[in-house]
Amino acid sequence: MNIFSKEMIYINTNIKNKKDFLKNMAKLAYENKKIENSKDFYNALKKRENISTTGVGFGIAIPHGKSKSVKEPFVAFTKLENEIEWKSLDEKPVNLIFTIGVPENSDNVHLKILQKLSIKLMDEDFREKLKKTNDKEKLIKILKGIE
Repeated sequence: MNIFSKEMIYINTNIKNKKDFLKNMAKLAYENKKIENSKDFYNALKKRENISTTGVGFGIAIPHGKSKSVKEPFVAFTKLENEIEWKSLDEKPVNLIFTIGVPENSDNVHLKILQKLSIKLMDEDFREKLKKTNDKEKLIKILKGIE
């Protein structure tokens, strides 16, 4: 499964808060033809976020949504210019965000992606590589190791 793509990697993004991030990500996913309806995907992300936080700690959030507007599973990676509040489990702000989109009818695809991602994110060296790398080509190579 090819879930990462260079056009869905964003570096030094300037966002003020979680709501703006989720809206912007839905817009970008639509512009990159990953979804058919940005409002529907935004609502799926927001709905999931309302269940419990997707801020997992270490300055990382993994918002995810199942939606009929998602064409095929994808993961977007964003490095924010400044940290934003996310109500994370460790109560710290985030600046590395993985956004997962999966079709509504896909069984547990998002859980498999979350599992692989979570295992990699437990590795401090992996997190440091993500924080220090600002080149999309290098980032895509690092991220492809998750698939």
